[in-house]
Amino acid sequence: IQCSTNKECIREIGANDAAFQTYNSFFIHIDNICIYVQMSIKEKRMSESIHNLYKGVLHSTDYLMDIQQKQEVFQDEILNQQIEINEANDQILKFHAKHEKNIDNLELIAKNIKN
Repeated sequence: IQCSTNKECIREIGANDAAFQTYNSFFIHIDNICIYVQMSIKEKRMSESIHNLYKGVLHSTDYLMDIQQKQEVFQDEILNQQIEINEANDQILKFHAKHEKNIDNLELIAKNIKN
């Protein structure tokens, strides 16, 4: 069908059953094709979003694991320092117990000198 205006084309299509059926079939199929293309684009975007989310979860997991390892090292350092402090306290107490008699004697001598 050859036509120069829209009205002329519509008139020609309406007059020819085969042309009308072809146009009608094309119109229905073009809608389906458009929907298919739109869905394909949305599916691609959704796949990209899921992939990005997955990468984000992996990154977050690595970050949390790193923090946990640092926390464990920090706790070990605190525990070691606490052990060192306890050992120093024990040494002070042992020193005091060992030299308590000498300290008492020194205090007695100091009182006697004062008097």
